[in-house]
Amino acid sequence: MAFIYGVRLSWHITKRNWGKGEDPRYTEMRVNTKNYPLVSLFTIFLGQGVFAFVISLPLWNFELTSSLPFLFIGSAIWLLGLSIEVLADLQLKKFKQNSSKDEVCDIGVWAFCRHPNYFGEWCIWVGLFMFSFQWQNFYNIASPLLLYYLLTRLTGIGPLEEEMIKKRSRYKEYIERVPSFWPSILSKKG
Repeated sequence: MAFIYGVRLSWHITKRNWGKGEDPRYTEMRVNTKNYPLVSLFTIFLGQGVFAFVISLPLWNFELTSSLPFLFIGSAIWLLGLSIEVLADLQLKKFKQNSSKDEVCDIGVWAFCRHPNYFGEWCIWVGLFMFSFQWQNFYNIASPLLLYYLLTRLTGIGPLEEEMIKKRSRYKEYIERVPSFWPSILSKKG
């Protein structure tokens, strides 16, 4: 499950970013930070290493001794997350081919959640947590909790939406209509 997730994510990010240069967040950090090499060592490389370790906790403790219900529940949540990510990627790609730079993708899964990829990513790791669930390793809950915090509060939604507001004048209206992380299945308001 982790291998399939990793291959899909690597392929998607490589295709999306090929030839586009450095991530603008890192460029901004390089320009605005004194002693960038030392600061980036701790904030980018070591920080991301710690986050990756905590998020991957369910994989470190995986054993095929989880109870059958947890295996099925975890697999179902993982599959839901992967399906949402793939569907969101396909819908966004199709939308970008047929839209202007100012338009906002609000079709398909994007009509229920402004960041379906983030929600799908979180579901994948909740699924892996559930798949490998054992009471003695309950501390693995740190994985989906940390990922949720990163996606919704630290590095995900906030910085991305600041950029989107600058780039697309219709994005503020989209924010008012569609919830950011938790999909609104019953209505488009959230």
